[in-house]
Amino acid sequence: MQHARRGSELHAAAGGPTSAPIYASIDDNPSYEQYKNQIVPYLRSWESVIGHQRTGVYANSKTIDWAVNDGLGSYFWQHNWGSPKGYTHPAAHLHQVEIDKRKVGGVGVDVNQILKPQFGQWA
Repeated sequence: MQHARRGSELHAAAGGPTSAPIYASIDDNPSYEQYKNQIVPYLRSWESVIGHQRTGVYANSKTIDWAVNDGLGSYFWQHNWGSPKGYTHPAAHLHQVEIDKRKVGGVGVDVNQILKPQFGQWA
């Protein structure tokens, strides 16, 4: 719950609306055992703090699949670590397709494809 509370605080401090999702990061290629024992409780803690409708999941395609099947998360942002080459999960709202190949002001940036019109953006 600590990460979810802190994420919610940072979101609010940045001016994020209380209706916008926050993506919990699963920046890994977990086994199913790791998913069940570590990731499920982590995502449930996010849902207990910000609600199911606001919980986003940043993960690879198999982790997104497991989360969808378990009813965890409402928004999904796919990274490719451990995902089959060229595969985009149908539940993904965003897909990270490039990491640090381009630079802005000398800093590496990622490229993401927007797959669904509502992915949690806010102004």
